[in-house]
Amino acid sequence: MRRALTSSLALIAIGLSSIGCAPKHEKSFLYHFNTASRIRYSREEEGGDFWQTAAQTKLLESGDCEDVSLSLLDSLRKDGYKVVARFGRANSRVRELHVWLEAEFGNETYIVDPTVGIVVKRSSLSPSAYQCIQSASLARTYKDYMDRNNIGPGINPQYDIYLEMLAKDKNLGRPKVRIPVYIPVMRPMPVRKSYSEEKLAGKKKIISPADDPED
Repeated sequence: MRRALTSSLALIAIGLSSIGCAPKHEKSFLYHFNTASRIRYSREEEGGDFWQTAAQTKLLESGDCEDVSLSLLDSLRKDGYKVVARFGRANSRVRELHVWLEAEFGNETYIVDPTVGIVVKRSSLSPSAYQCIQSASLARTYKDYMDRNNIGPGINPQYDIYLEMLAKDKNLGRPKVRIPVYIPVMRPMPVRKSYSEEKLAGKKKIISPADDPED
């Protein structure tokens, strides 16, 4: 599979100069993709989601899917490629969010996923593969990444529009269906004597003054 992938990448890279992408050299795509694919995948701790800059990822040589993909995005854009980042799920059966790239080569759109190590035509995939989704929390993380690195819109045009919609409609990112939370009413429990106290009370004989033999 690696041979087929390498030859496919080579054919894409060689034909780029003829479709108006204006790369600095013909094999730059292959070089940048292979460099990004060698970055060691490092999963973040549970509950954390910090997006590294391209420079940080290249320096550390490790990162998760968005770090690897955004690092490749930075390299390809500097060489003149038409490429954007996409946020969603790589597979409908997987709930975990994923980040990959989409590149335009001529009239074809290619899925470029350096984390997995694939470059494939979008048209050759099933409709459930690499589906973009809109997430308010992901949009806020994306905006924080752009603000920290002084990056303008353009990395993900879909989310650039979504951020504008979120800014106008504060309720857009909230869940549409609110699940009622049942809070049980706590009532005081009746105070009950212990078993030994009840048993002892049952054996006691009440003697009235009239029954006292000494009187």
